[in-house]
Amino acid sequence: MFTLGLIAVLATATPSPSPAPTPRFEIHGTGSNVFLSQAASGPGLVPPEGAAFAAGEPIAPISPYDWFSTAPLIPGNAGQLQYLFTGSLHEHSFSFDATIAMTRLAGSATTLAYWGEPFPGPLDPHEGRSPIGGLVVFPTHAGANDIAAGRIVFPYAASIHSNDGAWHLSAGYVDPAGFDPFVLTPPATLNVAPALGVQTFETLGSATASLDTWNPSRTTLPLLGVDATATFGQLSYEVTDALMPAPIGNGVRLTGGTIALDRGDFGRYSVDLAHVVTSGDAATVPALFGSAPQLHPGPQGPLATSTLADQRQTIAGMRALVHPRAGYDLLLELGRSWYDAGLVARAGTAAPGTYEHLSLVRHASDRDEIGLEYYRDEPRYGTTLLPYGTAENLWGIAWAFPGSWLKGAYQLVADNVAQTNRVGVRFHANASHKRLEVRVALSQYRQLEPSSIDNLTQTGFVEVQFLPQADADATLGLMRSQVAYAAWHFDRDLFSVDFARDTLRRDVRNGAIVDFVDMRYPQIVIQDRHAFSPRLIGVVGYGRYAAGGTWSTTPVGARYASAYAGAELDLGNGQQIFVQVRAFGLNGMPSIPGGPPPTFRGTALTLEHRIAF
Repeated sequence: MFTLGLIAVLATATPSPSPAPTPRFEIHGTGSNVFLSQAASGPGLVPPEGAAFAAGEPIAPISPYDWFSTAPLIPGNAGQLQYLFTGSLHEHSFSFDATIAMTRLAGSATTLAYWGEPFPGPLDPHEGRSPIGGLVVFPTHAGANDIAAGRIVFPYAASIHSNDGAWHLSAGYVDPAGFDPFVLTPPATLNVAPALGVQTFETLGSATASLDTWNPSRTTLPLLGVDATATFGQLSYEVTDALMPAPIGNGVRLTGGTIALDRGDFGRYSVDLAHVVTSGDAATVPALFGSAPQLHPGPQGPLATSTLADQRQTIAGMRALVHPRAGYDLLLELGRSWYDAGLVARAGTAAPGTYEHLSLVRHASDRDEIGLEYYRDEPRYGTTLLPYGTAENLWGIAWAFPGSWLKGAYQLVADNVAQTNRVGVRFHANASHKRLEVRVALSQYRQLEPSSIDNLTQTGFVEVQFLPQADADATLGLMRSQVAYAAWHFDRDLFSVDFARDTLRRDVRNGAIVDFVDMRYPQIVIQDRHAFSPRLIGVVGYGRYAAGGTWSTTPVGARYASAYAGAELDLGNGQQIFVQVRAFGLNGMPSIPGGPPPTFRGTALTLEHRIAF
């Protein structure tokens, strides 16, 4: 976030060379001031699916989006100011903190929600309860969906913790951090926070390094409730009771905990338990097992929707990381989940689901390794569907992979590697030699069970990519990926190439050509990071993302490209400046045969100022 920091230290200075004592009272502030400007033109700004999509239909547009992030690109200017101020009271053995949040927004609602810094808590439209409202619009000129909003929240968060770090109790907007991701992963922010670099979805590289004084933006949405952590020797605990993001009129409550034993070289072991219950209005989801299931036929194939309410999910997991011998890491993750809901198509068809992950890694040095992994993620594991935020979170870009089309909704657990209803293996290797660093990964996964109507209408059965098939025509889909990252380290430059190529394949039976899938998704990002000085860095780069092949009865061919340049400057006195300019464009075949082309082009400017003093 833009960080305006204000530290007031109420203590008397002393000439002694010893460290100054901790003041009894402090006020810390963090804030951000962002200016965003996007301009775009072309027929793709008004996709043929746009009107139905904005009205809640599942058919997904192919444009206008940034394919590397799935965020919409529409004309608009916006400004964002937000600050967090925290007062801290220090006693002999513990401290108390309380935070107030202040936010002011003006300009394009879509630009703010998807390209600015994450909004704090109740104003974030992706959190689900924001008064800003829906953002599914495709304006062709700036000012068409402008808003003005502001809010002060006090207390935004409060906590009490021991000064030696042994325990911590937080209330308000909290961030659980100790759960293993295959049991509970906090919902991701849907915005693209200002950042110097661009990455592929499956990148093996690290995020583009910022200045040492630049704090990274948050990547998950906070929960509203209570979170407690404690450490006793080698044991650590975390307990959470909180409300999760949900649309207005809905409630989602999480209760859970985790225990971890860290024995250093003798391994780390953990167990987790999470229980989630939804309440309130029914929600439309891209799955068939809810009540009133429907198929929406079209050029993108038969898209599924149904209505869910009163979902109940319990997930339990255990994780062990051990070192069987010097230079080897053995990781075992096992999860089990139980799910049911009040509104379903076929009551009594719920069944438990299992998650299995086994990994063996051989370390030749601190930077050289080779590993083999096995994943099995059953279609009934972690299947709660929580369509938080706006409909764009739910549907995403047509034919995108491994982006968010058909992702559906947040599903509580991390499924970004193998995804739900998959079994397969992944090989990876890292090697470095002097200035050169290379990382590669190869994976192949197939569906565990086909996307048949019989399967998809069973309570809790989730499939996130392949569309429904008639029972007699059901076949198994196959996914393959080749990912590579190479970086050359020079005295002042880091030159990198980030590459991924994914394929989806599903053959047909009995001439059901509507089920056919044969898609390829090559992606590449070429980038150079240059350090002008310890206080000034710059980045230039180019990214290209393509989709080609056949999906259902529709030929697909589209190419998205983005060129960018940016810099971060440390002004001293706790102030930093971020600036980035991007040029982007999409061209290719229409998403509806005979329809208008998806072509559009545009530019974007992001300017951010942070200050801390």
